[in-house]
Amino acid sequence: IIGKNWFNHFVPLNDKRKLANGFYKKMNNPDFPLSANSESKIISADGRESIISWKNTVLTNDKNNIIGSLSSGLDITENKRVKESFNESEKKYQLLFEKTSDPVLIIGQDNTFINCNDAALTILGLKEKAELIGTYPSNLSPEFQPDGNTSIAKSIQMINNAHKDGFTRFEWLHQDVNNEPFFVDVSLTVIPISGIDYLYVVWRNITEKKKQD
Repeated sequence: IIGKNWFNHFVPLNDKRKLANGFYKKMNNPDFPLSANSESKIISADGRESIISWKNTVLTNDKNNIIGSLSSGLDITENKRVKESFNESEKKYQLLFEKTSDPVLIIGQDNTFINCNDAALTILGLKEKAELIGTYPSNLSPEFQPDGNTSIAKSIQMINNAHKDGFTRFEWLHQDVNNEPFFVDVSLTVIPISGIDYLYVVWRNITEKKKQD
């Protein structure tokens, strides 16, 4: 490395001009900003590209003239790849969540809905997610379920069962914004994210089936 031009030998072709111009501008102009923290790619001896997180310090002499820079780097290539892979997966799951034809909802720590897809809004007759977020399942139900249990008590029981077993499935009578009842087959699945257990809720409309029974 010693004696070699850094930009000619260790920086990918597409990045050479930009990084070199920024460096030389700083060396020739004390007022030109040099980022204390930066990320850039380097080329290793075997031709592989790596992403490095840099900490940069300008070096000056006793007359406060710039004589160079000191940079220490940490290879973050794998971290970047993992993050990009996670972001790509997150986008795919978000797309599936939003576009699936079945109503899908998420229940948070306080047992209220914190998210839903468009199909859930449609079946409930709602226009915005804000109308749903913060409500309990029992808020979207008649006072009593067909078996005589109150919706409040039974919804708590079903949520507790899901958290205990990781999954539960049951039939439920909901009602839309106009108090029109509809039956759904409900599945609750526990999904742990960052140490918090959420419930992934899927409804399948079985109103017509119940009418025929």
